[in-house]
Amino acid sequence: MNESANVIAWEEGEPAAALLAPEQAMTAVVSSRLGQVFFLTEDGRVYLSTLKQDGLSGKLQELALPCQTVVGIACNSLHTIFVTDRGRVLRSELETPEKVEELAIKQPNLCCPHGVVEDGGRLFVREVASHSKNLLFISDSGKVWAVDETKSLLPEKLPAFENKVPISIMCGTNFSVALVQDENYSDSIGKSNTSIKNNWDSLDGANVSKSGPFDGLCAVGSCLECREHSLLSIHSLDLNASQRNNQEDFKDNMNSLAQVCWSKADHLVRQSALLLNSTPQLGAAKQFLTKQLSWVTGFEADDCNNSLAASATLDCGNNVTQQVASRVVEGVRNLGDAVVNRMSRHWSGTSQEEVALQVAATPLEVSATTETSSLPAELPSSSSGEDSPAAPATPRFIVRQSLQSHHRWKRNGSSSLSLDSTLLRVTDREKMTGLQPERLVSLGRQLLHTSVWAWGQGGVGQLGSSDCVSRETPTSVRHLCGIGVCKVACGSRHSLALTLDGRVLAWGANNKGQVEPGEDLSFMSIPTEVSLPFHTTIRDIAAGREHTLLLTSHGEVLFMGFSMATQKSTIMRLNLPAQSPTGRPSRVWATGPLSCCLLCNQSCRCWSHWSEFVLSEQLFLRNCLKVVRGILDQLESSTTNAAIRRELFDRYRDLMACTAVNVHSLIETDDCANLSIGIVRWINEYMHVWHCYGQALCNATVVHGLVLSKSENALLDPEFFPQGGVRRPGSDNFATLMNEPFGRLKEYSSHLENLIESHHQRNDKNINRYKYASQRCLDMAATLMQECRTADLTKAFWDSCSAKLTDTLRTPVRRLIRESRSHPISLVNSGRFSSHWFIILTDVLVHVSGSSSHVTYPLATIWVEPMQESENTQIKNGLSLTMPEESMTLTCSTSSDKIEWLEALQSAIRQALLIDVVESNRNGRTTPPLVRSASYTFTKLPHLKDVTYKGAWLCGKMHGEGELHWPDGRVYRGSFRQNQQFGYGSSESVGPNGTTYEGSWKDGKMNGYGILKYANGDVYEGNFQDGQPHGHGTLKRGHFLTSAAHVYVGQWESGQKNGYGVMDDIVTGEKYMGMWLADARHGQAVLVTLDGLYIEGSFTNNKMTGQCVMLLEDGTSYEGEVAGVGILGGKGLLQFPNGDIIQGTFHGSWSDGIKINATLTKASLSAQSPLGPPTGVSMSHLQQQNGSGVPAERKWGAIFHQCCLTLGLSPNCAQWTADDSLRAWDQIAAVLNQSKQRTTNDHQLRPKTHHHRRQGSSVSSKSVKSERLTSTQPVNMEIPEILQHIPDYGRNQLNGDEFIKIEAYLHMALESEIHPLGKLAAHIGDVYRATYVGVGAHPRLLPHAVAEVHSFVSRLYAFVRLLFPALPEDRTVYLIPNEPSSGCQELQAVVSANTLLLPVLLPRLYPPLYTLYVLHNQKLDDLYWERLQKWNRQSDSALMNFLGVDQKFFIEEITPDGSHFPTAIDCLQQLSTTFSPGQKLRVIHQTFQEVSRTVQAQLGADYVMNMDDLFPVFLFVVVRSRIRHLGTEIHLIEDFIDKHVQNGELDVMFTTLEASYKYIQHEKMTFN
Repeated sequence: MNESANVIAWEEGEPAAALLAPEQAMTAVVSSRLGQVFFLTEDGRVYLSTLKQDGLSGKLQELALPCQTVVGIACNSLHTIFVTDRGRVLRSELETPEKVEELAIKQPNLCCPHGVVEDGGRLFVREVASHSKNLLFISDSGKVWAVDETKSLLPEKLPAFENKVPISIMCGTNFSVALVQDENYSDSIGKSNTSIKNNWDSLDGANVSKSGPFDGLCAVGSCLECREHSLLSIHSLDLNASQRNNQEDFKDNMNSLAQVCWSKADHLVRQSALLLNSTPQLGAAKQFLTKQLSWVTGFEADDCNNSLAASATLDCGNNVTQQVASRVVEGVRNLGDAVVNRMSRHWSGTSQEEVALQVAATPLEVSATTETSSLPAELPSSSSGEDSPAAPATPRFIVRQSLQSHHRWKRNGSSSLSLDSTLLRVTDREKMTGLQPERLVSLGRQLLHTSVWAWGQGGVGQLGSSDCVSRETPTSVRHLCGIGVCKVACGSRHSLALTLDGRVLAWGANNKGQVEPGEDLSFMSIPTEVSLPFHTTIRDIAAGREHTLLLTSHGEVLFMGFSMATQKSTIMRLNLPAQSPTGRPSRVWATGPLSCCLLCNQSCRCWSHWSEFVLSEQLFLRNCLKVVRGILDQLESSTTNAAIRRELFDRYRDLMACTAVNVHSLIETDDCANLSIGIVRWINEYMHVWHCYGQALCNATVVHGLVLSKSENALLDPEFFPQGGVRRPGSDNFATLMNEPFGRLKEYSSHLENLIESHHQRNDKNINRYKYASQRCLDMAATLMQECRTADLTKAFWDSCSAKLTDTLRTPVRRLIRESRSHPISLVNSGRFSSHWFIILTDVLVHVSGSSSHVTYPLATIWVEPMQESENTQIKNGLSLTMPEESMTLTCSTSSDKIEWLEALQSAIRQALLIDVVESNRNGRTTPPLVRSASYTFTKLPHLKDVTYKGAWLCGKMHGEGELHWPDGRVYRGSFRQNQQFGYGSSESVGPNGTTYEGSWKDGKMNGYGILKYANGDVYEGNFQDGQPHGHGTLKRGHFLTSAAHVYVGQWESGQKNGYGVMDDIVTGEKYMGMWLADARHGQAVLVTLDGLYIEGSFTNNKMTGQCVMLLEDGTSYEGEVAGVGILGGKGLLQFPNGDIIQGTFHGSWSDGIKINATLTKASLSAQSPLGPPTGVSMSHLQQQNGSGVPAERKWGAIFHQCCLTLGLSPNCAQWTADDSLRAWDQIAAVLNQSKQRTTNDHQLRPKTHHHRRQGSSVSSKSVKSERLTSTQPVNMEIPEILQHIPDYGRNQLNGDEFIKIEAYLHMALESEIHPLGKLAAHIGDVYRATYVGVGAHPRLLPHAVAEVHSFVSRLYAFVRLLFPALPEDRTVYLIPNEPSSGCQELQAVVSANTLLLPVLLPRLYPPLYTLYVLHNQKLDDLYWERLQKWNRQSDSALMNFLGVDQKFFIEEITPDGSHFPTAIDCLQQLSTTFSPGQKLRVIHQTFQEVSRTVQAQLGADYVMNMDDLFPVFLFVVVRSRIRHLGTEIHLIEDFIDKHVQNGELDVMFTTLEASYKYIQHEKMTFN
């Protein structure tokens, strides 16, 4: 190697000549009792030399440790110990350093909850220290272990460090010193050095860390129960909180990604034992591990298909995952017999005796000249190329990289608290984007809150415990707690501690002056600060056998000990030998009598500036520590301005913590040109902390928080006030002390400018970062000085005010901006003898009138405008101020004063609104916005007195979204317009009569659609007007267990039921369907009950009177006078089911008995059919007197009226004109346009029901209403493309194409929840279900239900025809012929109200309507179904013969499972799946076509069936189709088919179906 070295070494004292040392940068130097000196270089190599009487031997020998990179080294009386980057421990005999063996250091045995004991596994180490025959290790999990080589290799964990993070351990002669960090000061992202402590717990082989990613998994693989639990639990593994927060950083930093991958892979190898026991299962093991490691990428494959960037990241992560999985599997196979045996024993339950045989270390020969040698299987040679950059990362390579990252601080010496070990949780993303200020402060506090622990022999005070007592357990050195110790060093019998502020504390033996030169004390048992004869600070320390080395911030090396030149103990500056290379010392070491120094090329001009920066920053930190410990901690318990002072003291400590981070970064770097300086790297975070401190100081200044009492002043010492500090006029000593740090900002800028100048000479690329940091420091210094001046002026202002005004208005955060006594401004139209004083503070404008009374106006709610001057204007230089409750006009004497006041007001308002003044000036906007968000409490408006509003404003008016809070607890949240609720909003009131409303508002009142919930649980949902229910609405009152529970759906007027409505009385089981007046049942109505009673009649003031028709469930009917519901009272006619009639007078009720004075008429037995309904007077009257109920045209007029209002139409459709059509289209376009940005608010509480409804599927009214009431989330209503344009078809003419377009438009409109027609259709469906579901499912209601459907179609068609005038009028039909090219002449498109609307409207109404049809036709359908079941038990041939089907239609060759006419049967079965009569007729027509096709396929294409042949065949198809309610289907078609339309062939086919139905009922013949 090159003889010129950058490391010099000498024996104690002042060096006379440079001794030979490695040219690489060193990280450690140790010596043995035999005079051997081991040099550990930064690249992990170890060199050996021998210390002789004339110095080191002339030749260095490199110890070849194949495949090993050493990161730690120590010597004791027996061995030399090496720690590799893979966490393994090697050792060699002192006499034979060439022979190296590996120590298989095991952890204590593990024991699972089931009692199974297992080997704890290997201990992986990251640091080693040694004295005598004992070894101390710091494992990768952050634990401290002790091993006695003379006894066994089983380590013992030191419990004193259980809840602490050990940073380094040093050993002297039979004593040890540890530098630790308390977990209580760990950062919020993870517990104490997460990367060191958590990520590698699995490599320790110990029980999994509680904060690791495998919490709860048992490590005892030989236990069958634990193994099963682990394999099942591993599928649910997830990242812990720290790793989840850093997933993105794993993707950015592949080293970290590989590190975590391997950490998890090592544990997965243990947990996936069952997969790895045999070679054929290795593929499955690889797949299993790949899946379990896929969490590292942070993506799922399916989620990345549409993102190129995401897929690239995923590929990168997957490659690492697959590599790790492959290497794990291959490692299990190829790591060697020892590893495989251990794993197989771990998984198969090998006995502990067999394990003991594997612990013995295997010796191996290490050649000093050969790179490789014969190694055992567990230490493969490095010739495999795993360290080659081109080689893929193997597990061992990953581990080496990770451990190197942990040991980067080794170049500082093994006892140093380095930037990398403490700030290791500064992730790559944070390095790029910066830290949060709180994170930076937390890191600084970790640096300051360290402690030193010592144990062992203490005969000369080397334990620092103020006595000479030896201690076997570690004990804290209390004098060194919380002072920022960053490094410790141990000599033979003395110890040193270096603090961040550059002080050195020493204790122990002082026989050679190594602790305190010049003192006669032989030892010192208390850590004592070393008195330096030079004005400097210390950045590195080293302790030899009986001497001490100190490295100053100026790059000078100081020696403490016995000087051979003066023959006495001294501290002196060492002169480096002339033959040393150019450079300055950057690190020092001492071991035994030897001293070493690392020289770096620091001859550039920036070195002097750099050293001055280090010195000044350490002195500033030292002063901060003195202030905190000497003053702030003493004043902490003071009760004067306690909160203000506490805030100030906390911010001062934050400032000190940031300074600690900056000091640490300065003393840890060797290159002044990089960006490792904390204040350059995180300048924005530093400035944030400085600004917070400045604000806290100014707040304390304003309220006299810096004024101390006499007793508090007695605590101050003049030494705490440095000369030349920043001192403002009138400040006392404490204020001067608190203001002193502000001068540091300019010093920062000066130091950075000096470094920038040297960077210019070197053309450094980081110069812009330094310039930016320097400018930020200057800007912050100017800002803080300006804020301090403002605080002083504010303080003086409050001192000049009256005590009452000061006590009322003074707060720590308020500052004076301008006041009218110094800058006159007056109130217009004020009294002659009145006085007015205007004060602008940072958040309010104060108007003081007279001597004491004052009014405050929040600046955020002040709008100021300069008044335009003209000849007619008497006010000159005026300003107009608008506030929420009043306005005022101010005038100035001159125009310049007006401009100054205007600018002062506008600037104060912008600051109150948190608007960046600099940014707004840069954008050219200096006036505050007219529309703003602010909070205000009303004091003058009667209806809003003491009410607080938070939300949007416009020129002094509530306008936009906001909240109103009343003192009694009422709250309104929603939209405002001109100081009134307008638009969507919700209100809540508390108390016994409290209500909750959510819906539309207008002019401060409920207006439009909404939901009102009463305190007693009642709920009203519907339309409002002037704060009361008005229009269509639903009231739900009570519940099933109350005595007055009912649901009302119908029309309201001024809060009362008025018009047509349906009430379902839950308690009595009655459903009333009729007219209302002033909340009372009044007018024509129909009433049904749960016991089957049906009543038609009239009500007057809730009482039924006059004539009525009453039908009982058993078929008994009554027509006559009544005295109430179910009470007969007067003349009438009673008809029984058998046809008997009683005519006369009746009095009484059905339940209590009826008194009769009448004539009985016996019916003839042949007068009626047993299958039909009673043919008496009541039934005939029922059919004739549907008018005794409410006519269908008068029902539900409110919902159609609401649609007219939405479209801007008159309620009378007869008055609609062409202009109304255009107006309606404009209204539709407006509604659809508003819905694009609409949330639930504007959606009128009708969210779209996201069920996939097939035509005719039902959604209960209860589910729909509940969804409306509970939905508060924004609903994304996508508008179909066809609805986004106003159609240009259907206006003047109608053809086939235009009709198809109209059908498509109406289908989308009626299915939409946004379109006005869709809302109308939804309301129709709701009220129809409310009427005919439950108690309303009464067979006698079928005529009413059918009439309502026809009425709905008619009234809805009026809107449709208004929009499309080319459509025919209602009750008329228009036929659109088929195109000639279609080839179909028998069918034409029929245009009518039914054909256009029933296919869309009937699916909403079908469930209750179909139920009524089923109940009405139940007897006939039951008879039909009974016959049908009997006939279907027969074979096809028997049934066809029975029905009289001609033999020529029989199929000779048919499979046992086959049937005749299968396609026709399948087609006819679809009859029950359609809804409209047109659709059902098309199914019947298609069935006949299928019959014809089947016959023609058998008998020829020219064969035409006559009706005699067709009817039996079609009857066979009907029987085999098994349609359960065929009578219901026929009845429905009859009721809704257009009676005035002659359908030709379709009528014949329908008649054939009806004849088949009746034939099946009346056929008398049966099968033999």
